[in-house]
Amino acid sequence: MKRIAIQNWFGGRDPKVVRVDEREALMAHLSACGIQTRVHFAQPLPAQAAFSHALGQASDFPVASTLAAQTLALPLHSALGVGDIDHVVQAIRRFYA
Repeated sequence: MKRIAIQNWFGGRDPKVVRVDEREALMAHLSACGIQTRVHFAQPLPAQAAFSHALGQASDFPVASTLAAQTLALPLHSALGVGDIDHVVQAIRRFYA
């Protein structure tokens, strides 16, 4: 099976971050297709301890909470070939079909 990974998570090749419905189910589907994904923001900034004293309650930022639950990092970067990118795109299309 073809494996497509997110490379250099903190370095030169940035993944593409998208907003999706049914994130966990899509992640499982893409993993079964050999495509690595990651949750981009596990918690919204207001819910993180480092920001809690400055920003107030996480519930004051409903958009941040929604985005944290829906964003997903995909391995779509310049090091991938056209065939790899097509594999990712087609897997996502199959999921939402």
